[in-house]
Amino acid sequence: MIYLFTAMHCEARAIIQHYHLKKETAQTRFPIFSNEDAGIRLAVTGVGSIAAAIVTGSVCTQYSVGYGDFLVNPGIAAGKAQTGTLFFCNQIQEAATGRTFYPDLLYRHPFPEAAVITCAKPVQETAHTENPVLYDMEAASIYQAGACFLGPHQMSFLKIVSDDGNPKEVTQEQTADLIARHIDDISGYLDRLQKAAHKTDQKEDFCAADETLLKKLYADMHCSCAMSDAIRQHVRFALLSGRDYTSVIRAMYQEQKLPCKSKREGKNRLEELKRRLL
Repeated sequence: MIYLFTAMHCEARAIIQHYHLKKETAQTRFPIFSNEDAGIRLAVTGVGSIAAAIVTGSVCTQYSVGYGDFLVNPGIAAGKAQTGTLFFCNQIQEAATGRTFYPDLLYRHPFPEAAVITCAKPVQETAHTENPVLYDMEAASIYQAGACFLGPHQMSFLKIVSDDGNPKEVTQEQTADLIARHIDDISGYLDRLQKAAHKTDQKEDFCAADETLLKKLYADMHCSCAMSDAIRQHVRFALLSGRDYTSVIRAMYQEQKLPCKSKREGKNRLEELKRRLL
């Protein structure tokens, strides 16, 4: 199942229409729309970090979100980039604490990438930077709440530039139109995630030889459960993409980068393995 979280109903409107989502009448504390056949559930959190964290945690608990599921946060953001540009967020910073989070870019996508800074209130002025920087009010809280249930490779943040620091000039209709203009891009990305989720549910996902190699890799990299899950997802993506992941792993052994001497070294080798598989 893919769980979508938007701050406002106008951000959700085009997605609700595209996937024919129906409102769950039993849920009265905040709006939830779903289509079980499509594998999509959407929650409207309300604006701001506290509301976003509460709703994200509540939904993930209520529906037992976990292995094989995905969290996606589509919405608008301020920034100096061209209005209407859809960005994939590769870095999330919480302005209040200075903490930075990194969603794991496991799945290929066609979007330009940018960092997003989550602020307590709408920004009135955005900074000129060499690389695009966006500003919103929910991403960091959704990430932190979602991280209690999902790995960083299961969470994606898609932001469309709505203004350069003049939020009062952005109407609900303009916001709805921005999402609608990108609904094919958003649904295309969700379709890709659904294919990965479908493969996750299949018991025959990995053959016996795959499982043997993965178990050896877990041991040689001193993997925690989270590291093991990340490796499985990266190998799964390589299989879906038709890549020979075994040659990548074999090369790391030949280069004496495996086995690792410690868990810390294993984490470094995991990052290298990710890069090579992508």
